[in-house]
Amino acid sequence: MFLFTAEKVSSDCQQVIYAIAIMLYVFLFKVRPFYSVLLFSVLFSVMILYANFLGMSHDIKVALIINCFILDFFALVIHRNIFSKSVQDYINQKTILKQNMELEYLSLHDPLTGLYNRRSFENRISAQKIEIPSVLCIMDLDGLKLINDAFGHYKGDYAIKVVSDLLKRYFQKDFKARIGGDEFIIIIEHETTEAVVDKIRHFADELKKTKISGIEISISTGCDVIYSKHLIKDVFKRAENIMYHKKLTERSARKEYAMKMLLTALYNHTLETQKHCYYVAIMSQIILSGFKDSPYNQESIKTAGMLHDIGKLSIPAYILHKRTPLEDKEREVLRQHCENGFKIASSVIDDYKITGAILHHHENYDGTGYPMGLSGREIPFFARIIAVADSFDAMVSKRAYTTKRDLREARFELRRCSGTQFDPEGVNKFLSIPLDELPY
Repeated sequence: MFLFTAEKVSSDCQQVIYAIAIMLYVFLFKVRPFYSVLLFSVLFSVMILYANFLGMSHDIKVALIINCFILDFFALVIHRNIFSKSVQDYINQKTILKQNMELEYLSLHDPLTGLYNRRSFENRISAQKIEIPSVLCIMDLDGLKLINDAFGHYKGDYAIKVVSDLLKRYFQKDFKARIGGDEFIIIIEHETTEAVVDKIRHFADELKKTKISGIEISISTGCDVIYSKHLIKDVFKRAENIMYHKKLTERSARKEYAMKMLLTALYNHTLETQKHCYYVAIMSQIILSGFKDSPYNQESIKTAGMLHDIGKLSIPAYILHKRTPLEDKEREVLRQHCENGFKIASSVIDDYKITGAILHHHENYDGTGYPMGLSGREIPFFARIIAVADSFDAMVSKRAYTTKRDLREARFELRRCSGTQFDPEGVNKFLSIPLDELPY
């Protein structure tokens, strides 16, 4: 239209008309690019159809057709870009929505078990979303630290998942949460306390059927009834106190059982250890009996002797069973059994005389041993005795990587290393024992 008008007027007016057309097009393009291109394309198409009626020249017709094609092309490109942007915006919105939902889920759930977390439990208390009356139960996974220290954290995680999976099965419709490393909580609605306690008992019995390296998974529980939404925190505290009271009253029996299970796991891990631990324990008792004024009792050193190699639970079996000399890296791994044994034993034993003996039974009297390079009387008394018994049994026993010696050769070796590897007093007490009184 502008081209047609410009054709009828002077050259100066043509320039003005062209400028107005360009300005109008640019203005509309900035405001609504797609619609401006589409509008001009439609106008040019109409003008082409009525070109003869309007009396346009051939050159104007050609220019209109070319402009129409160009504008149609731009309209297509712009429309495609707008469509692509709309699709991308939709995808971005869906992605953000999904990420927000995932973040919300993670903020309210335990990532390991999929149960609700402590925050969810506290939110539930704050919002008072609990039917009255309900039964609140707290569960504590027994010996998680022991499992982590003895078998690694991946085994501890497995134990936690076993508990959580069983909770999901037994308490499908009830609120369940993992509120700490080894603590779980359940809120059971529309059930009597007696029914809940009975259900918990069946749950615990089922849980014991799962064992980790021979050790049963067990729990301690405490339950109380919620009669008021305003007193939930008090109920939680009472249930927690009930649980801890049970743990204290059963502590001795649990520790004794844990030690038996640890030794069973150790014997399964390395076959030669059972007999070795027994002989070390017996000979340590015999050596201790030679110290007439010793304030230490026989049972403590027997326990230390039985558990002195418990750290080997954490050592790969291929190293323990290797029939050729160990490489330097393998030897370093093997040496870790002292510190690992100390951590494992400390989970079930509070007596440092025992745990200290486990930690230091490879210290040498002259300070060249491990793990801490202690010397002389710095080395705990039980550790010095067990070092003598341990080395003697290692020499007279058949091992994959050493030649078995007879009793006299082993006694001579103890005497030779007295004052360097071994405590001279401990060696003298051992050598005073007649050969026929040794358990061989």
